[in-house]
Amino acid sequence: MTTSAKTPSLATEHVSVSQVRRSVKKAIAKREWGIQGECVAPVQSGAKWNFDLVTLTADGVSVLSCTIWEDRAPGIEDSLRRAGLSLQQAMTAGMVLKLTGTTWLAQDGKVCVRVTGIEPEFARRGALYLADRAAKAELRAAGVPSERLGELFVHADPETVFQGMDRRPSRIMVLAPAGAKGVGDFKHRFGDVRSPAVDIAYRALSWTDNSSIQTIQAHLDEAHQANTDLVVLIRGGGPWSHLRGYDRVDLALAIHRSPVPVATAVGHNADVSLADRAAKLSFITPTAAAEAIYKAHSHRAPRKKSARTGATHYKRKPVHTAWTVAPGARPADATNPEKQLQALEGKLADALADASKLAATLQWSAAAHIADLLETAEQRVRFISRLMTVATVTTATALIAFGEDLLALLQPAPRPLDYWLYAATVILAGTVLVVRQSLARRKIALPSAAPMKRPHVDINSWRFAAKRVRTIRGLRKLRYHRPA
Repeated sequence: MTTSAKTPSLATEHVSVSQVRRSVKKAIAKREWGIQGECVAPVQSGAKWNFDLVTLTADGVSVLSCTIWEDRAPGIEDSLRRAGLSLQQAMTAGMVLKLTGTTWLAQDGKVCVRVTGIEPEFARRGALYLADRAAKAELRAAGVPSERLGELFVHADPETVFQGMDRRPSRIMVLAPAGAKGVGDFKHRFGDVRSPAVDIAYRALSWTDNSSIQTIQAHLDEAHQANTDLVVLIRGGGPWSHLRGYDRVDLALAIHRSPVPVATAVGHNADVSLADRAAKLSFITPTAAAEAIYKAHSHRAPRKKSARTGATHYKRKPVHTAWTVAPGARPADATNPEKQLQALEGKLADALADASKLAATLQWSAAAHIADLLETAEQRVRFISRLMTVATVTTATALIAFGEDLLALLQPAPRPLDYWLYAATVILAGTVLVVRQSLARRKIALPSAAPMKRPHVDINSWRFAAKRVRTIRGLRKLRYHRPA
């Protein structure tokens, strides 16, 4: 007698993908949550704010996409201003926020949060922010220039990055994920038959937060043995969470210590990773890197040696204007006032656009300088506060240890009860001072609730005060009067 095994049937009814999405969307829609996390990548668009709320655990990074819509922003701003704060301060990368909001399901399947309120007790002590500061300190100790580790980091200009160099990169190794769009853009620039003769070797490298450092180290060793002039690390754009691998300290140190110069083209213009900071050159996109190398070889002006002086100079084409050309040989545009006016208007528009860009750059530079001053002042004040705490504990311990001797000096025959009252008073006073100092340090990143009696008259006096502030109260007053 034979028996046949029966395959268990699926008891669940099969439904469509849209039905599953509707069920999940209905389950999470309009549910109120109280959430705590670190603010990352805040972006303002008008009155609306978009940012990621992040929690870093042993299992990795958990991310929620959050939005403060235009109808909610004024109410949140008013509630924060009553506590002496602002929404602009809360929307700072690294701030640990406690917020309330409702969840919803986006079209791409992400769970998003519609923020309805932010509690005023926030501080810039997020795990990713602190890890980034520690990583920059390690790179600075390893010899990475300070200008590449500051807030005013600027990617290389493809037009001028290789100017003035006697040797152009001719042997290049490109490290990038296989089939990535950035590699296609890079190859497309050198696919033209008129492209300069550049020897490019492509190597597949899919770098993530869990990749082994030995992988890229092997590529760098290969480039060194092949006498490569430049290694280009390429990765297309994407969310910051997909680019976290390029913020690893071991990767940045390997790039900095590489015997072959390394250039990076990771992400977009707004993305600045530790790999970018440690590299010799960094570009905003893979296309910009390819353009810089292409122009380094194709834009060489012919040189001519002067027979009289023997000096070498660039040969220039003669420039003819309406004043040097014979009337009969004038270009048609020289006798057309309308075209000349259009050309001048175009130049004026370009000049105004350049001036606007320069003004925006100067404004951003001033804001970054003010942020650096406040960060340095915060480190100094925090150190002094902790030093005062240590001094308080040390003084209280000494007063208790020598309490009997001190009481003997004050009264001839102190009673045991007098000593215990004296010790309790010292312990209570010391505890109060230590607790007050600890609470003050928790609010060190927040502005004061009240203004100064005599505010600073200009930004220079404010900067001078920021360099000399020593107390938490003084620092919070400076934050209240922070220049716009």
